[in-house]
Amino acid sequence: MTAQSPPNRPKAPYEGVFVRGLQYLQDHPILVFGLLVMLLAVLVVALVPKALDKPLPYALLGMGILLIGLDFLIARFQQRADQGAGKTRPGQKEVLPPPAPPRRRPDPDALRARYLREQLDRCAHVPMTTIDIKAATREEAAQLDLAAVFTDLDIHDAGWEEVRERKRGEPGPEMAQADRRLPVLAALSRYPHLVLLGDPGSGKSTLVNFVTLCLAGEWLGSPDANLHRLGDEWQLGRLLPIRVVLRDYAARGLPDGKGLWDFIGEELARVETRDGPLSDCLPVIQEHLEQKNGAILLLDGVDEVPEAHRYRLRLKEAVKQFASDFPHCRILVTSRPYAYQDPKAHLARFEVRRLAPFTPEQVERFIRRWYEHVGVKDPSLGPTSAARYADQLTHTVQTNPRIAELAPNPLLLTLMASLHRWREGGSLPERRQELYEQSVRLLLDLWQRPKQVFDAEGNLVGEEYDVFTELGIPQDNLRAALNRVAYEAHWKQPALTGTHDIRACDLAGALYEASTDKGKAQGEERIIRYLIDRAGLLIEREQGRIYTFPHRTFQEYLAACYLADEDYPYLLAERLREDDARWREATLLAAAKAATGSTSTIWTLLAVLCPHDWPPLETPADADWYAALRAAQAMIETEQHLRVTDRQRYLAERLRRWLVELISGGHLPPPERAAAGSALALLPPPPKGPAAGGDPRPGVGVEAGVPDILWCLVPPGPFLMGSRKGDDPDAYEDEMPQHEYDIAYPYFIARYPVTNAQFRAFVEDPEGYRDKRWWTEAGWEWHRGRTSPIMVGGVFGLPNHPAVAITWYEAVAWCRWLTWRLRQGAAGAQRAAPLPEGWQIRLPTEAEWEKAARGGLHIPTSPIVGPLGAQLEVPLQANPYPARRYPWGNSPDPALANYDDAGIGNTCAAGIFPGGESPCGCLDLSGNIWEWCATRWVGDYGGYLEREDNGLEGVAPRAVRGGAFYSNRRYVRCAYRGWGVPDNFGWSRGFRPVAAPV
Repeated sequence: MTAQSPPNRPKAPYEGVFVRGLQYLQDHPILVFGLLVMLLAVLVVALVPKALDKPLPYALLGMGILLIGLDFLIARFQQRADQGAGKTRPGQKEVLPPPAPPRRRPDPDALRARYLREQLDRCAHVPMTTIDIKAATREEAAQLDLAAVFTDLDIHDAGWEEVRERKRGEPGPEMAQADRRLPVLAALSRYPHLVLLGDPGSGKSTLVNFVTLCLAGEWLGSPDANLHRLGDEWQLGRLLPIRVVLRDYAARGLPDGKGLWDFIGEELARVETRDGPLSDCLPVIQEHLEQKNGAILLLDGVDEVPEAHRYRLRLKEAVKQFASDFPHCRILVTSRPYAYQDPKAHLARFEVRRLAPFTPEQVERFIRRWYEHVGVKDPSLGPTSAARYADQLTHTVQTNPRIAELAPNPLLLTLMASLHRWREGGSLPERRQELYEQSVRLLLDLWQRPKQVFDAEGNLVGEEYDVFTELGIPQDNLRAALNRVAYEAHWKQPALTGTHDIRACDLAGALYEASTDKGKAQGEERIIRYLIDRAGLLIEREQGRIYTFPHRTFQEYLAACYLADEDYPYLLAERLREDDARWREATLLAAAKAATGSTSTIWTLLAVLCPHDWPPLETPADADWYAALRAAQAMIETEQHLRVTDRQRYLAERLRRWLVELISGGHLPPPERAAAGSALALLPPPPKGPAAGGDPRPGVGVEAGVPDILWCLVPPGPFLMGSRKGDDPDAYEDEMPQHEYDIAYPYFIARYPVTNAQFRAFVEDPEGYRDKRWWTEAGWEWHRGRTSPIMVGGVFGLPNHPAVAITWYEAVAWCRWLTWRLRQGAAGAQRAAPLPEGWQIRLPTEAEWEKAARGGLHIPTSPIVGPLGAQLEVPLQANPYPARRYPWGNSPDPALANYDDAGIGNTCAAGIFPGGESPCGCLDLSGNIWEWCATRWVGDYGGYLEREDNGLEGVAPRAVRGGAFYSNRRYVRCAYRGWGVPDNFGWSRGFRPVAAPV
């Protein structure tokens, strides 16, 4: 399908006339023959003018006229015969119908408005009707206007590259913004093709609906939803929104091999308006698609497209074809992260970003907008009480740590606000499972609320009550039936139809079985009638036919409730091993639900999911690794990792060994390894040895207050520094000219960047962070008055993750402090050998960092990793890739480093990419975090040996290397260079030390 010949192209006016003419001639063969005879007479005269003197042309002309007259007579006789057959009454004069008026060409503006009105209606309201409006009697009163409550979302974005491109090599205040969150609407404006990843409830679908709503509203002149509501971050003007729910495409498009344009046309044809089907609007839509900045395609929910039948690969090809057919159209694709892990399904030339959780400011903004809107919609609340409730909820989020952990998720925050209103400002659940449980009860209450029934003319004809009164279904039976419905939908429904869809007959059957004999006597039809127009825990997706839950999370939670009751934990373990992607969320929620009855259930689940000590007798399969990971996550979900008794410790230790082997061996996709590293950090500390939280791996933790550094030897000798023009297409000018740089001394470099645990040892040492001895003059001036650094929280602050938000001044001070500690002998630390005489710990120079990443012209035959020592003689071999682009070779690979294509979206535990090892044995030199170097920034390598300055005093900008978790493949190359001012604490900025001769 190409843009030049789209399906369902409207016919031009002349096409209908031409077709009708052909049909008339086909029905009148004598007329056709007469015309041909007359044409023959004309040709004879034209070719032989003297034929006019002969009778032949006149005979032909007369014959043609006779034939035409004969056709006319036959037609009249046929018409009389039709009259005699009853088509008109005998003797009645035939009255011919008036001629059809000439067909007017549809007005493009009217067609566009017709299409946009439908889009606006579909997206105007928040899909979850969770307000408790006690005085409301009509369903529409319980709807939230999306434009009123939507709170802008952010992504984790590079920013660094933008500044660097704009001001090449010029230091300035812009670099303070280098590692920042970017509003998602600004990202949509910046990136023509964008994949947006987000966890459940992060706001992906709501964002798609909001953008569609505001763009449609701008065209239609809406006072509430328009470009002004999108804000200043939106720089694209008035685009035409084209929204596609990929669940529907997977159900009705992909199985038949339809392209996206074909599918869009067929979906519009399914929608009838009073002016005709929406497919009439296709020519206008195509016109916008072909204009530069004329349209935006919003593809929502890659995770709703099953992997079966290669559907996700076929989706990739469909998006590629659409982008080729309409190169000027902007495209947004949303997905849960797990569904975008397979590199084969990645969309080429699409930027990949991850939605960031709400900041505290965004949380407060959402709460106040939500209550302001509800105060207007709900007469029983009113604006004054709404403002008071908003203050109460804001204060609760700010002062209750457990609530604060849940609030950054937009879905959970919406549930909090709904529950808070429902309880009239009362207390909130502090755990995710409890929040879902209370939300389910709220939605069931809304679903069963007495409802007035009106006839077609709007007259009140009666009232329906709760399901027990109306259908004879007890509350416990109703809940059990819904749990089973959710479980069946999650397990048995074909994935290509979407796991959310529940047929009305299946739902009615389940409720019928749950009803009493009195209820069963009413039959399933009565149940279906009750379901129609009921909003709440089940909402109608197709009138009278298909129902669904308000959000995927509710289906997962109710399925989890079923698993928590039905043969727990064995059925749960069986389902998880069959399909981890489908059951991962349900597993964690089922564990939490079961733990509300007895905390011992989590240990039973752990023993079932991870039944073997390490090493097992058989080589583990992926299902074994997934099961161990989910067991650890379930332990953390239920907070049992905080209460491990001596009797249970062997199970915790078994789990720790599995997680260590999982990340050290590079098992499972990168996002799952990252999850395992984070879980490992939260387990109880090991009984002895260095550790970073529960992570016992050498090189990431602390022992006896001293960082346990694992050192990699870099032998002396030359290496190729920088890039050669034309050799690397991704190279920048400041990486040139490539030159041979000789580092004549051996040095050690840390295998991993400094972790949070290792940096905190410096902060917590009474002779550490607050001691003036370790700071440069400018650093101490900056430090004055600070008693501690910025310590980030959440996943970024886990003890085995690289320390971030570290200024260059702090990195220098940490190295000087560790030099002093190691020269003391680091009493009590088993692995920390004394620093050799004449050596120091410091930041690497730019050259030392790049040599560690690329290797010298000669590299060790095997990496040397261990504590500092005197033995430096190692066998060397020629470097097969002396100018390698990445630490592992010349090709990017998201399985080997934490950059944007890996799909992790934040920092990860150090060392979870064992395949990304550099020639000297270092890990994480590409991606994860930017790493400070000692060297002052210079704009290129011209005369570099004379210009290089590694002095530590002053405030000049310093080089940074390696790229970060959000960087693309270009910025994680060994030769890529960045810079920052020393007092900048970018949220992805850290360091790794070297040990070298003074």
